[in-house]
Amino acid sequence: VIHAAQVPVVQEAFSPSEERVQWASRLISAFNHHQHPGHGAFVYEGHMIDRPLLLQAQNILSLH
Repeated sequence: VIHAAQVPVVQEAFSPSEERVQWASRLISAFNHHQHPGHGAFVYEGHMIDRPLLLQAQNILSLH
């Protein structure tokens, strides 16, 4: 950015969408559920979920 007035626009453009935030929240919940019985990776919404995707979801929530 060149000017302070541009900061809010850039922050909005690079912030996760509400849909992505909800996905991340659901994924973390599902991951915690699957970890309870000792499972590692699992399938969620048709995708294999493992630790790197959990970290991505946590990052999305921290940006939100």
